[in-house]
Amino acid sequence: MFFFLLSFQTNNKVIRGKLITHHPKYRIAHVQVRFYNQQHFLVGQSYTDEQGHFLCCIKNESKVGYICYKGIGFAETYLSSYPTGENLLIISVPVPLKIDSLGKTICPMCLRSDETKRIIPGESIRTVRSSFFKRSISDDSVYYSGTCVFTEQDPLYYCERDAIKF
Repeated sequence: MFFFLLSFQTNNKVIRGKLITHHPKYRIAHVQVRFYNQQHFLVGQSYTDEQGHFLCCIKNESKVGYICYKGIGFAETYLSSYPTGENLLIISVPVPLKIDSLGKTICPMCLRSDETKRIIPGESIRTVRSSFFKRSISDDSVYYSGTCVFTEQDPLYYCERDAIKF
């Protein structure tokens, strides 16, 4: 009988958590929380309840690298690296931005600023260039094109090294 019970054990890991925010316009109810491995493959996802709680089941062999969230009206946004071995997470939304000594925004994942780009809302930068944009956005390597719809909860920056928006 003991062998029979072992054969049906699952290798799943249950992660519980809560999103919290002090920003009155940020929504944490009924948003999708997504878990990715280091290779950027989705390994688990869940939705939050009215208070921001979530529960996610992930296969044990999947190593979670980082956590993002997204909802109706805003793009997928980086939340945090996954603390290995943790089963209970409290995550603050939005992720606080840090600035380096040169005034560039630091990526919260790699903690570097050399590949961080500001997300510009609107269509592709190359297609919307006008006389205004020719003066203010002259170097495509400094900016990342966003979508045509942009809300307060949308990410403001993109890290090319880690391929995340934050």
